[in-house]
Amino acid sequence: MVVEPPARSSTLGYKLLKKYIEYGEKMKKHGVIDEFMLTLMEISPDFDLEKRGWNKVEHNYVFEGA
Repeated sequence: MVVEPPARSSTLGYKLLKKYIEYGEKMKKHGVIDEFMLTLMEISPDFDLEKRGWNKVEHNYVFEGA
């Protein structure tokens, strides 16, 4: 899901993240998944996910050719 530009400076992104976490925790509780993750783009706002309970485990790269 994408937060449209006019809503990016509002609390909508935080509310969306909160719902994502609630849904992920519910799926874990019911044994549907073991973990869930969040991928940030380079242009994503800089906010500390680790203080919100997230653990950084890897980096993702997109190949765009040589």
